[in-house]
Amino acid sequence: MFAYLLKVEKKNFYKKKLILVIFVLIVFNLKNFIRINNEFNRDDHYRFDNFPFFAVKEKKYLSFNHNNLTLYSAHHCWASPSPCGQINEKITTYKKGNYFFIKMLD
Repeated sequence: MFAYLLKVEKKNFYKKKLILVIFVLIVFNLKNFIRINNEFNRDDHYRFDNFPFFAVKEKKYLSFNHNNLTLYSAHHCWASPSPCGQINEKITTYKKGNYFFIKMLD
């Protein structure tokens, strides 16, 4: 079939080129529809149900209260509430205006 389409004759060149382009677009769109359908029918943790957000597994973290400021400590903070850091018990917090400051104690 492709050999027939690729034979170059001047009068049928544009017709064959159009047929080839239409065939490629149909195949591309068909594969894309199948991929999108498979994404909607997934049944694992990363299924398509909370777009545009990505799936996040539950993260364990510790919370500390210092002077009415709740701090969270975890190994990696990307899935933890803010403010988060590798915080231990040797800190002090104070408030100036509307800002909280965290100071590490030696």
